[in-house]
Amino acid sequence: MSRPYGRVVFGVEPNAQTQMGSSRVPQRTVDRSDYINGANAIPLASVIEFTLATNVGQDFYDVRLVDGFNLPLSITPQGRPASCSATSCAANVNAASHPKLQVKGSDGSVIACKRACLAFNQPQYCCTSTYNIPSTRHPTQYSKMF
Repeated sequence: MSRPYGRVVFGVEPNAQTQMGSSRVPQRTVDRSDYINGANAIPLASVIEFTLATNVGQDFYDVRLVDGFNLPLSITPQGRPASCSATSCAANVNAASHPKLQVKGSDGSVIACKRACLAFNQPQYCCTSTYNIPSTRHPTQYSKMF
C-alpha cells in the first residue's frame, strides 16, 4: 500500500508544488517552529491511499482523514473503467475545525486540524477501553465534522 500525501515543506515558495508520481501536488510552507512545540511535533496529514494489485487483482484508492487534516485532496483516475470514480475531501476542514482541534501557525492561522484522539487522548475519542466495540462506539461532535 502506498500513502502519498501533500507535504508541509519548510522554506520554499508559497505556491510551490512537488512531483508525486505523474501528479503534481501542493506544498504548504510554514515556519519550522509551528511543528516544534508540544503536540504539534506529531504530523497531521490528509492522506490518499493506494492499494495496487491485491490478491484478487483489484486496485483500491481512498482519501483518509483519520490522522487529521491539513489540506483538501482528490483522486481522479485517468483512462479508467466506468466503475472507477473520483473521490475527494475537497472541503477545507481547517476552516471548520473546532477550536480545540486546531493547530495554528506562528501567524495565528489554522494550518491543520487534529483528530480528537490526538487532542484529548480519551477512550471515547480513541475507540479504546469500553469504547472498542461497535455497540459502545458512537460519533462525537468532533468526528461528525469529518
